[in-house]
Amino acid sequence: MSWNGGGSFRRIVQTPGGISIVLRRGPGARVAAQHVMNGIPHLPANIRQWYGDSRGHFEGNTLARM
Repeated sequence: MSWNGGGSFRRIVQTPGGISIVLRRGPGARVAAQHVMNGIPHLPANIRQWYGDSRGHFEGNTLARM
């Protein structure tokens, strides 16, 4: 499965509090996108993360981002 950023899919890890999507981008480089799903609010505006501050939930069988 390809990813539109030029990397390749690696793995999805689901825990009770969230989902991590790990991608490989180039030789040895990996990106882990974290999606918090336990209902906690977004971080304060003065705290910025490299890949954002994603919150998600399921709508039926579909993962939706907030």
